[in-house]
Amino acid sequence: REAYAMNFGFSNLLGSPYRGGNVCFDGEGSETCLYVGVGNRIARTNLATTVTNVLKFESQSDVDRIAIRPDGRVLAIVDKLGRLALLNTSQNVVLHRMTLRQHCGCLQYSPCGRYLGAGGGRGLQ
Repeated sequence: REAYAMNFGFSNLLGSPYRGGNVCFDGEGSETCLYVGVGNRIARTNLATTVTNVLKFESQSDVDRIAIRPDGRVLAIVDKLGRLALLNTSQNVVLHRMTLRQHCGCLQYSPCGRYLGAGGGRGLQ
């Protein structure tokens, strides 16, 4: 009998970027992680060990934009309805929630990690 190679991949890993979402990288070397929105959840993949786990956080609609602070401790998540949530990545705890005034076209932390900018239309929130 021949042995068949079973080479299956996680097909929904890049679900959100196919619909216009984004991905975030965190860490360096063997601790590099990839964060991606998959439906209304966030998947974290360790790129060195290729282990994927889904965070406990669940938004009310599909995830639209994500951004991670440079130190990797806080993840900002905006869903399709404009609801922003700040999530502690080590403890999977929601730190704060708010609703944005406009559709969020981009989301980015400042290099120092102190400020978070959400761009919508011609404005910055």
